[in-house]
Amino acid sequence: MTSETKEARVLEAIRERRELVNAAIDEELPIEEPERLYEATRYILEAGGKRLRPTVATLAAEAVTGVDPLSTEFREFPALDGRPVDVMRAAVAIEVIQSFTLIHDDIMDEDALRRGVPAVHEQYDTSTAILAGDTLYSKAFEFMTETGADPANGLEAMRMLASTCTEICEGQALDVAFESRDDILPEEYLEMVELKTAVLYGASAATPAVLLGA
Repeated sequence: MTSETKEARVLEAIRERRELVNAAIDEELPIEEPERLYEATRYILEAGGKRLRPTVATLAAEAVTGVDPLSTEFREFPALDGRPVDVMRAAVAIEVIQSFTLIHDDIMDEDALRRGVPAVHEQYDTSTAILAGDTLYSKAFEFMTETGADPANGLEAMRMLASTCTEICEGQALDVAFESRDDILPEEYLEMVELKTAVLYGASAATPAVLLGA
């Protein structure tokens, strides 16, 4: 298989899963009252995004169970004990955690744009943006309680996601601190990006394995 063929297969896998994730986001995050709040929570999700983290989650679910790609409904994915687990709901939880971090990051950095459109705090206002980020954060854990996984596995997945969120905040704190320094060492920078970015990819791969009993 050529490198071009491999790349085409990867991009197709991402595209197919992105469509599934986008449909699931519509189901999991409907526009409710107060309408302005929920419009703000959906705003950054609808602005785009490659959905790489939930894609990793769905690929990991297939890998750890030996299920052929896209051969099984992610809403009722077979765990190793046979029970159906809503892996897609967990994947959406991870994506909304990512969106929560972006909203708050833009506020702290005073960024005007995100994904080519005005940032949430610019499109709405700072207070609404903070609430939208907080809502996404809490919704993620709500979704994780509703996967149908074995209770012990579900609890461990929740613990892992909470720990990951703490690490993301630590990474963001380092990023903010670095703005006033001109002596950042390479290892310090790598620690920051591991916490701020890489750990959520790790959680994306580990969460389905935990939920499915693998």
